[in-house]
Amino acid sequence: MIQEIETALLARVKAIMAPHGFAVEALPDNPDSFALANQRGAVLVVNKGSRYEAPKSTDRPIQDRTLTYELTVLVRNLRRHDGAYEVIDALAAGLAGWRPQGAMSGTRLARDGFVNRDAGVWEWNVTVEIPVLLFPTPPKAAEEWAPIESITAKIGEETITTTFPGGAPAGPTPRTPAAGAQALQSGEALLSLHPDAAPAEEEVASGQI
Repeated sequence: MIQEIETALLARVKAIMAPHGFAVEALPDNPDSFALANQRGAVLVVNKGSRYEAPKSTDRPIQDRTLTYELTVLVRNLRRHDGAYEVIDALAAGLAGWRPQGAMSGTRLARDGFVNRDAGVWEWNVTVEIPVLLFPTPPKAAEEWAPIESITAKIGEETITTTFPGGAPAGPTPRTPAAGAQALQSGEALLSLHPDAAPAEEEVASGQI
């Protein structure tokens, strides 16, 4: 999610900055070594983390997640401090309300401000927030199975019902008629069956489960 949103954000910022002749790229691994080769300026994009809201429901722990991205604006201007103003205004206008694929709603501008001036290069930061939804990874199938309270099977001419107090825990299913009969008669069968997919009596009797 973070990488996909960042890739879309980079493309959007490049389109906004194209008329201004600014370079746009992701923040390099070593920002201190970054050299402003472009004579006018550059915009560097980096993810600064996320903010999470409380889950919407205990049954389905889906959370609101806000991704925060920082845009570092570098403007080369030996005499004036206002060279970044036009660029910051363009970024604000072009990003406010923009909704990349995967976002829950439009981009929000959080803040901007002056950071530093070094050797004629003015540095400003623009912070944007992009709201998304966090969906938990679906559990494995075995974790979704509800415990089985009882099972009835016909083995030969005999019908056997086994009850599991508190529900049978998940576990291996007998694979042979003899093993199935023994497990059912002992009342210690460990079943890994979804309650909606319980076997037919014939399957139990033949050892197909």
